[in-house]
Amino acid sequence: MSASPYEEFPPLTPAVAGQPDGAVRQIMRDARVPGVTVGPWVPEKRSCVRASGVAGKSSGTPMPTGLDMRVGGMTKTFTATALLTPAGQGKVRPDDPIAKYVKGDPDGDRITLREPAGMLSGLFDYSVDPDFSKALTSDPQRPFTPPEARSPTGATCGPGRGCRPPALCSARPPGPSGCGRNPAVPDTGYDPGIFNAHGWTGHNGSLPGYEALVVRPPGPKATLVVLLNTDTDHRGSEPSTLFGEAVTRIVTPRHACSLPARPAAK
Repeated sequence: MSASPYEEFPPLTPAVAGQPDGAVRQIMRDARVPGVTVGPWVPEKRSCVRASGVAGKSSGTPMPTGLDMRVGGMTKTFTATALLTPAGQGKVRPDDPIAKYVKGDPDGDRITLREPAGMLSGLFDYSVDPDFSKALTSDPQRPFTPPEARSPTGATCGPGRGCRPPALCSARPPGPSGCGRNPAVPDTGYDPGIFNAHGWTGHNGSLPGYEALVVRPPGPKATLVVLLNTDTDHRGSEPSTLFGEAVTRIVTPRHACSLPARPAAK
């Protein structure tokens, strides 16, 4: 049996902590990432937070390690926790329809709480809607309410309207959470609010101008955080994925955290 990533995690001496620097700089050049912060934390083995590049291209201000950053889809983990906690207490049922609690959602009488928590609701992704993109780019400061993000495209592309998830996502055996698992590729999967990528669990997120990745190996309390100030894909992959894979290949070479080219975590 192979060792877990936690068991392989080396002490973060200055020499070890500096090993990912070259890979990080290479990805920054290749993917044109202005700035990135990478931080592995391992109890009793030190931690190392490094920032590279600039916080803003116009100002040229060096990227600080303490910069507040948006985390995008990583909020799904918090939302899923807020669902699973009362579900574990028997206060809500994962198979309850959304309409029981929230009115006005497209097909809310058909979509259950379990499905959006596992990325399986079938609702159209507003972020790929050309009309939404046009509205956002023409007025980047405009706030969008949840109903605006769900309509009109969400109302025309839900379950029963030609946009159900593929068969791969429909065959979801129960996962550890009890709310079902969305299988993706071998050694990867998605439970409510958290993915598993070759033993590393966590989530990523993407918003205009920002990306984030937080993952941990199966051992206790070891964490890798990546924060960057671009969301532009590089050859079909999100830059946060490239950084996460590069760093984990160095610190845990037998257990790299590698996500599919287009993870469902926007």
